[in-house]
Amino acid sequence: MQSKFYWYLIIVVFASGLFPFTPTVYAQNEQENYVSTLIITGIGLELTKQALLDDNYDSAEKYSTLTNNFYGKNIQFLRTIDSDFSDDMHIELLDLHSGILSKSNPPDLINQINQLQETLSLVPLGENLNIVVAFILSETDE
Repeated sequence: MQSKFYWYLIIVVFASGLFPFTPTVYAQNEQENYVSTLIITGIGLELTKQALLDDNYDSAEKYSTLTNNFYGKNIQFLRTIDSDFSDDMHIELLDLHSGILSKSNPPDLINQINQLQETLSLVPLGENLNIVVAFILSETDE
C-alpha cells in the first residue's frame, strides 16, 4: 500500500513539473516586498497576543523577539517606502517588547497589540497576493 502511495506521489510531482499551475515569477517589486514584511509582522503580533491571552510570557517574549528582529532586519528597506510609518511602527514594536520583558499588565499589552494590528490593517495589500505568499514562505524557510 505504501509503495503505491509513493508511485502516485512521484507521478504527481513529475506532472506538476511538466504542467505548472501558476505562471513563473522572476522578480518581486518593492510594494509586494513591503506588504509581505508587514504581513509577517502582523502574524508575529497575533502570535504574541495569543501567548499573552494564554498567560504565557515566555512564548510571548519569543514571538515578540522574532517579530522585532524581523522588522528590524527590514527597517532600512521599509524606510524607503514610508519612513514615518516604518519608524513609528518600529518604535511601537520596541515599546511592546519592552513591556513584555518587564511583564507589564497583559490587558495593556494586548490593547497595544490591537492598536498595532489596526494600524497594519490600513496598509493596502495590492494585487499580487501570490507573490506576497511566496515571499512569506521564503522568509519562513530562513
